[in-house]
Amino acid sequence: MLKSRTDPFLWLLPLPHSSPFLMISDGAGYNTFLAASMYQGKVGKQIYDGPEWVQLSCSNYPLNRSIGPTRDNQQDPIVVYDPAKAWSKARGEEAPGAFGTAGYQYMLSTYTDSAASATAMASGVKTFNNSINWKNDGTPLWGKTVAEVAKKNGRSVGMITTEPFDPIVDHGPGNLPGIKHYSSSHSNQVVPLYVRGAGAEEFRKLIVGNDPTAAKTWNISGDYVDNVSVYKVTHDAIVKDKVKHSQINPPPAGSTSGPMVE
Repeated sequence: MLKSRTDPFLWLLPLPHSSPFLMISDGAGYNTFLAASMYQGKVGKQIYDGPEWVQLSCSNYPLNRSIGPTRDNQQDPIVVYDPAKAWSKARGEEAPGAFGTAGYQYMLSTYTDSAASATAMASGVKTFNNSINWKNDGTPLWGKTVAEVAKKNGRSVGMITTEPFDPIVDHGPGNLPGIKHYSSSHSNQVVPLYVRGAGAEEFRKLIVGNDPTAAKTWNISGDYVDNVSVYKVTHDAIVKDKVKHSQINPPPAGSTSGPMVE
């Protein structure tokens, strides 16, 4: 259920001695969920509308607009989400292939793709588009993802996808492996982040901005975090144990847990 080309996601954080579940709907945004709720007759009545859920928005911009490593870690300020630019109704640039308002053109020209966004959520590292767990300095993130950390800490790790992937191609040590999955229609719009369970309130501490037009358009708070927050909160919940244990159920009788590994 829930990541789009703009990457919205439903995040269920772990109860004790269990694994977190990240459910991503690639290609969905606020209007997708609203349309589905209208069809089902459940506007405001979906499971994620319940009081136990934290509802925020999430920005998803990449490190830069390159499709290959530029060998530095400098954030391109142009792609950082700017609500005023995103919703601008000013006349857009007149150029071949360009259309729509200035806001629409901004969102289409500063987008993240699924690879870069997934890398940010999995590792807490912003990178270039087309990159799967590969840093902009040309080095891999092997062993650094939250899935690998979870596995080291005794969690079960797996993935189910309906997106088609081409076979991975080994280009040798130190080189970006060749892999592609089919994706299009990206934008830089904020997307839904629905959170429930241990650590959910931690996201409120990581709010980086407010989008007043999004708030009015979709009847939401407008507060948003960035996608690297998914890694931070999950990593802390699994490894550093910073979540409030009073919010979660006690472990089953007789259960044990091994040492934490960072």
